[in-house]
Amino acid sequence: MKENAIFINCPFDNEYLPLLRALLFVSRFYGLEVKIASSDLDSKSNRLSRIIALMRDAKYSVHDLSKMKSDKEGEYYRMNMPFELGLDYGIGGDEKVFLIFENEPYKLKIALSDINGWDVRPHLDNPETLILEFRRWIVVNRDLPQGIMAYSSSDIWYKYNDFYGSFSDYMTIHHLKDEEISITEYLGYIDSYLTENPILPTGR
Repeated sequence: MKENAIFINCPFDNEYLPLLRALLFVSRFYGLEVKIASSDLDSKSNRLSRIIALMRDAKYSVHDLSKMKSDKEGEYYRMNMPFELGLDYGIGGDEKVFLIFENEPYKLKIALSDINGWDVRPHLDNPETLILEFRRWIVVNRDLPQGIMAYSSSDIWYKYNDFYGSFSDYMTIHHLKDEEISITEYLGYIDSYLTENPILPTGR
């Protein structure tokens, strides 16, 4: 289990994409190696076995259960996210550090009452709120350099928007669509940005 790795369990649809991109950025901002199933496109390996391997490899885990409820008549509940949370807890138990997201406060416990006692955080379907909640969680659960600790969630949001502006320009110049950008490619662009725009002790 790597002390600097984070497993991310979340939806992978276009509706969730703004939240996912913010989550990936803030994870790399804090120096965490991202473990996420969709970054591995090897169709020869069993998906569940691959997910379990990623879980075992990460001390930190984010599980976003905000989209597990069906929105339309005839639409199925999304059970992958709570299923993976159960797997991850069974694998790691007390050795792992969990952040669980929902979209509205206290809604999740209606469907998943066994989660009572866990600190579930609402992101309100808002990337800025997600970054705020992630910062609140990580600074309590990970030893961080003082320079990184000096960054408020507003500082990180400012830096993310600066990053995303340059990323959007890159997509426009190269005629790229959202669905063409793999998570591996996106993480690489984040890392390039953070190398060129290092985190400074004074914030922005």
